[in-house]
Amino acid sequence: MPAAAGSRPRPRNLGKGRDVRGNVDTTGDVYLFNARAKVGATAGWAIPTTTNTPVMATMAASQTAGTLVVNLDGLKVGSVIKNLHLVGQVESGGNAVTITADLRRIQAVAADPADSSVDAFDAATSVSADAVLSEANAVTPTLTHTVEAGYSYYALVTATTLASTDIQLLGVGLRMVDEPAQL
Repeated sequence: MPAAAGSRPRPRNLGKGRDVRGNVDTTGDVYLFNARAKVGATAGWAIPTTTNTPVMATMAASQTAGTLVVNLDGLKVGSVIKNLHLVGQVESGGNAVTITADLRRIQAVAADPADSSVDAFDAATSVSADAVLSEANAVTPTLTHTVEAGYSYYALVTATTLASTDIQLLGVGLRMVDEPAQL
């Protein structure tokens, strides 16, 4: 049905980070990465291989500063990362669980690849009751980073669990918008 005379059509998201008028959608799109994870330099995380649930990684009780490396494959050069967040669940058993994430990138250089931090959580997410990990509470809130050619990106997730606690991580999320100059 055509719009009434003098009225404007309501913008709608076309899925590529812009509405019908060409305005950048500042809310962006969320991409969930839930494959290609591996235990990092410090043990504690486990990658399930026998369950029928799509859990990316788990951490049992009484682990200290366990690290998990999550590859962030397929990022479009020129896109802007607005935040990094975790998706999962914590069972606390009344004790504390602390978890943080660091968006990192590696550049191929002649001697050895150069690894650097792009942005990390301002403060570790710490819970002492059962909780959901989401963009609401496990997030880098002030990130604005343009994906560059020649880099490989990953998230380094670090967690500590006390007695009677555990973590089930379903994935790492990125909220992204397309770079206006690239559209």
